[in-house]
Amino acid sequence: MKSEKIDLSDIIKIFESNSSDLINRYLDLGWVLLGTYSDHHSEHGFSPRYSVGWPKTLGGVKVPEKTQHEIEMEEFVKSGDCPF
Repeated sequence: MKSEKIDLSDIIKIFESNSSDLINRYLDLGWVLLGTYSDHHSEHGFSPRYSVGWPKTLGGVKVPEKTQHEIEMEEFVKSGDCPF
């Protein structure tokens, strides 16, 4: 795997998630991995967190299309039936 030094001044947009599947969809579009860390959420639980950035050299920011599940979850939250 090729490792390149990233000039952070070239990053114009940052996205963070704990979903490796979602982050991989961003990486497929040209986003670059800026870092990872673990989020301590309970006494014995940790979740990975990923940060990606969009370099201005790639032009306009691209984001992955939402999955059907993501669309349905947004609609559920907007409906007011979501308890959180």
